[in-house]
Amino acid sequence: MVVLISRDEKRGLKALESLKHSGLSDYLVFHQLDVADPESIAFLADFVKKQFGKLDILVNNAAILGATFFIAPGIEVNSRDIWSKATDENYELAKKCIEINYYGAKIIVEALIPLLQLSDLPRIVNVSSSVVMLKVES
Repeated sequence: MVVLISRDEKRGLKALESLKHSGLSDYLVFHQLDVADPESIAFLADFVKKQFGKLDILVNNAAILGATFFIAPGIEVNSRDIWSKATDENYELAKKCIEINYYGAKIIVEALIPLLQLSDLPRIVNVSSSVVMLKVES
């Protein structure tokens, strides 16, 4: 069974419906989660424990960018060049980025480790992209 998670319930349910049309309906459920909210994380852990008793695989894919970008419609931007389109890189955006990308993933793992430990072959997969990588400018 796969638990599809999204911060935005409407978008999550839309993604669930799209996947169900692919013939996966017997293997999917949706649960809303905000990785910046400890109560939401605790609610997810309780849901997984009650519904499944354990967790086999955790895929961390929640992330936000620490800047805003301006990209004109119809313009393609290579991920290596995305930072050249940054229009706003401020403290609040950077703080939110660290809260979600680092602490959110950390707190999720900490909350779900007890359920992973009940699995015969537990796995944690952290997904990232080149867009969210730190880089050194020379």
